[in-house]
Amino acid sequence: MTNRGTINPNRSPRLRALRSRLSANGCRLLILSVLLLSSCSRPPSDPSSVVFVIESNPANLDPRFGSDAQSQRLSALLFDGLVERDAEMNLHPDLAASWDTPTPLTYIFHLRKGISFHDGRPVTCMSR
Repeated sequence: MTNRGTINPNRSPRLRALRSRLSANGCRLLILSVLLLSSCSRPPSDPSSVVFVIESNPANLDPRFGSDAQSQRLSALLFDGLVERDAEMNLHPDLAASWDTPTPLTYIFHLRKGISFHDGRPVTCMSR
């Protein structure tokens, strides 16, 4: 005994055609996914390197001159500043613990303790 509201997919030619198209598309999608994921899983040849994808090449890696989005994104990953901005563009200390402005044209930054360069040298006000 069958219910009147149910459809037998084996008897409907339209449902059989739809099922075969979905299985063919699913197979194509599976093959494409496997190919894409296998190309991403290859480890870098140098274990000390970091590899990531960006939309375009940065114009300049010098944070003073890199004005495009990719340069600024990479500069933010590579360099720390005295201050940083949050999502609302408010300034917050980064390498500086605090700062004073005794006159409108004078800023005195107080560096955080324990900051060092990549080679272990301490960061001071005289560092270059």
